[in-house]
Amino acid sequence: MKNETINRAIKSLFLYIVLTFFIVGCSNDEVEESANSDGQEIEDIEILAEIQSMTEVLDDMSEVIATEMDQSKQFNDTGSKALPDGPYFSSCASRTIVLEGGNINISLDFGSGCEGPHGNSLAGIIRIDVQLLSADEQLVTHSFENFSINGRAIAGSMIRNRIRSNEDGYPEVQTSKDLTIQWNENTAFNRVCQTTRVWVEGNDTRSWGDDVFLTTGKWNVLKNGVLQRSVTISKQLRREMSCRFLVSGTLDIEGSVASYSLDFGDGTCDDVAVVRIGEREQEIKLGRLRNQIRN
Repeated sequence: MKNETINRAIKSLFLYIVLTFFIVGCSNDEVEESANSDGQEIEDIEILAEIQSMTEVLDDMSEVIATEMDQSKQFNDTGSKALPDGPYFSSCASRTIVLEGGNINISLDFGSGCEGPHGNSLAGIIRIDVQLLSADEQLVTHSFENFSINGRAIAGSMIRNRIRSNEDGYPEVQTSKDLTIQWNENTAFNRVCQTTRVWVEGNDTRSWGDDVFLTTGKWNVLKNGVLQRSVTISKQLRREMSCRFLVSGTLDIEGSVASYSLDFGDGTCDDVAVVRIGEREQEIKLGRLRNQIRN
């Protein structure tokens, strides 16, 4: 009887040890799977931030071209609006302007590649067709030919309804974008968006360095044709032309796995943004992926 009791105790202990290892193993697998999932989500959000940066470049260039066309009306001399260190495009792009009736057709040709504002590498051609709707309103359509920013090809269209003065007295642009960014050989992102960008500071000076834009709106991001994220600007994005990065503003990001927010900061010009996932926070470096492809 005593031996039988001992045997039962040994069997129970063995079963307990086996179950313990099984539970711990499953727990470790779940932690590892969760960590891998979070890591992939963070990388996807970094890509969203980089795509946002690329669209800011497109908006900046469009505004520069539109303002150049307005120069004679804004200033009494022949000086051009420029960044502190020289003309915005410098010698990076060759420009061709053709007048056709009430429309203006502009080609920006960056050739095989050159360095544009804030160190961005630009290549290919942007075609800009400007339709003058009135003295204070323009409809501007952009298309792209073999165009790329920092080595990533961009195709599609961008249509901007440009108003010289909104209800608050600021220049405003309402934009529809349907852009495809070829991220790598196997991955393409499609961004379909509606945004409003208001020029709140610097529109009455000749320097681009003091210009500030605030953007609101929302968009969807598809990965290889499948909806991946829905993004809403919950706090206006602040773009200062003197800084390479967005300095403030928040994106609310809805995904298939979870919801996130991406906070660009408190107005300081730096390359840091914060991803919030529930109660957790993680810093990311803006432009990290751009640096990888350039190095």
